[in-house]
Amino acid sequence: MKLVFSKFFVIVILIAFLSISSASPTGAQPPDPPEVLENGEFPVDANQVQPILTERTESTVNAEGNGITAVATWWSASGTTFVPASSSITYNYGSAGCVDTGTIADVWRGSVNLAQGSKITGMYFNFANDIAAPGNTTIYLRRYSYAGGYQDILSVTGTTDGTGNHFLWTSTVANNVVDNFTYAYVLVWVGNADQNLCGVNLQYEAPPIFVSALPMINK
Repeated sequence: MKLVFSKFFVIVILIAFLSISSASPTGAQPPDPPEVLENGEFPVDANQVQPILTERTESTVNAEGNGITAVATWWSASGTTFVPASSSITYNYGSAGCVDTGTIADVWRGSVNLAQGSKITGMYFNFANDIAAPGNTTIYLRRYSYAGGYQDILSVTGTTDGTGNHFLWTSTVANNVVDNFTYAYVLVWVGNADQNLCGVNLQYEAPPIFVSALPMINK
């Protein structure tokens, strides 16, 4: 009887030992490495991003003469979608969706696609400073006439100092009703090496639904 009990006790100890041995390698494994994104980037800490997005939203809602309405919506473009206006300009990726350029006053352009009859009501210029007090860059929303010539609809200059990401808003807009039949709409950034273009957010009001439905009604 003692021999049977001893064997049983040994088996229990052996099973316990094997269970601990098989479980311990899993517990000892190092954590997964951080996800690496394009161009060797790492994901941005959400806790760092949220405050600036909240602040930006509040600035839009509280801006004088500018209130979010039921018909207001957004069209956005990343800095990575802009292209140099000259073959002599070098493309520099500033990380996190931003671009910069090597020389003061280098011109970059980005396309805009808004529905006919839309009303442009404002724009955010999103940028990042490499140094505390960089030379300011300016972004324009411009319309080029198919008959020649152009007009600036709005512009925003990056006047905020301090390293890191910033944004500025304007609701001063001229010739703000989109006319794709007569004009092509283009974003024009006049940049420099120390202030990166991260993107723009155009606020606009879509055309009334009856305008969009007219071709169907006429049929």
